[in-house]
Amino acid sequence: MRAWRKGFTLIEMLAVMAIIAILAGLLLPTVTAVRLHAHKRRALAEAAQLEAALKSYYLDNRGWAGFPGVRQTVASVVQFLEGRSGSGNSIPYMEFKTGNLKNGDFVDPWGNPYRFELRTDPGSDFRPWRGQVVYRDCVAWSMGPDGRNETDDDIKSWE
Repeated sequence: MRAWRKGFTLIEMLAVMAIIAILAGLLLPTVTAVRLHAHKRRALAEAAQLEAALKSYYLDNRGWAGFPGVRQTVASVVQFLEGRSGSGNSIPYMEFKTGNLKNGDFVDPWGNPYRFELRTDPGSDFRPWRGQVVYRDCVAWSMGPDGRNETDDDIKSWE
C-alpha cells in the first residue's frame, strides 16, 4: 500500500498561481480607473477652492486692485492668498497644504500648476478657456493628466 504525502503538487501550485494572475489582471484596470477618477475629483475640488479664494478677494476689495497678477500660474499668488507678511495682503483667503505645493506652485494631483484667470473688464465677455464664455469674475482650472493647457482633459472650476 502507498503512503499519501500531504501537500500540493507542482501542477496544483501552477494552477493556483495562474488563477491569481488572471484575477490580478482583471483588477488592475479597475484600480487604475478608480485612481484617475479620484485624482479628477480632487483637482475639481481644489480648482473650485482656488476660485472661491479669488472670488472672496474680489468681493472684499470690490475688484482686483492690489492683486499680484492677471493670468499666470499660481506661484506668484500663493503667499498673497495665504496672507503672509510681505506679500501685500494680511488677510488669509486660502490655506495650502505642503503636499500641494511644488517650487511655490499650487499643483494638481499630477504635479502640474493650477491655472487661473481674472475678469478685469466687467463689461466684456469673459473667455478664459478656448474662447468659451464664462459668466464669472474669475476661474481656475487644472491642465489634467496630460499636463497641457486647453485640452479636453482639463478640469475646470466652472463646469
